[in-house]
Amino acid sequence: MKSKSFIFLFFITICISYSIILVYLYMTPHYTPKVHPINLSSMLEKQSFTSFDYELLFKQTGLTQPIIDELHSDPEFKTQVLAFQQDYLKEVTIKNVYLAPTTFCQFVIDPSTKQNKKAFTLAPYHNGYLLFTNATQTLGWRHGHVGLVVDEIRGLTLEALRPGTVSCLQNIHKWEYYPTFKMMRLKNVSMDDLNYISQYALAQLSGLPYNILGAKNQSTLQDTHCSLLIWQAFYHFGYDLDSNGGFFVTPKDLTCSPLLELLQTYGFNPNKDW
Repeated sequence: MKSKSFIFLFFITICISYSIILVYLYMTPHYTPKVHPINLSSMLEKQSFTSFDYELLFKQTGLTQPIIDELHSDPEFKTQVLAFQQDYLKEVTIKNVYLAPTTFCQFVIDPSTKQNKKAFTLAPYHNGYLLFTNATQTLGWRHGHVGLVVDEIRGLTLEALRPGTVSCLQNIHKWEYYPTFKMMRLKNVSMDDLNYISQYALAQLSGLPYNILGAKNQSTLQDTHCSLLIWQAFYHFGYDLDSNGGFFVTPKDLTCSPLLELLQTYGFNPNKDW
């Protein structure tokens, strides 16, 4: 009798734990800013901006000063920023797509058709920029994903995707369908240097087998995973982007690196790293 009771309680515990995990897994990662839309039209007609202006624009659009300054010279600047604002502040509907039995990714969809829908527009990007999302998770761990811009003209990123594949080129615009997104780059580094890093990655880190347990201290490049690929590319030039210096590097570890600066965010809580 005691044995049957133990088995029953064990079964109930497993079922409850599994249900809790499922609830967590299906929680949306998307954060809608708790701010009211502000009419930015008059501000966007200024010839220059104050620190207060940049702060307000970030809260309304998810764009930081470098992106605002880059867009400012565009004749469509005002229209573009207002479109970023609209996308940044709107609510979205999300669906889960399984990539493997234990791993799924979340995408923004049109609630009426249930088809994938573009959630936002990428800010101007250049070679060497990093793209992040936390929309991918495995067994309750929201590890996310990261890619490296390697061809800004053709709109291509280099990414390590999943077990059984090799690192390869991807269309950058797929990132516009994720419910969360960050664009980051090295601080105080020239565009030429960022381009050198991206071209090294393209030449040396393409075609590497995916290995989630890939080590950072490889004497010769043998395998990689999404965040390790980024670490390998930048570490070759002396930049250690692993913020905690552990054996394993994750997308979150990279976003927390003091060597990086934020350029654009969407769907992330701006008060949190991940």
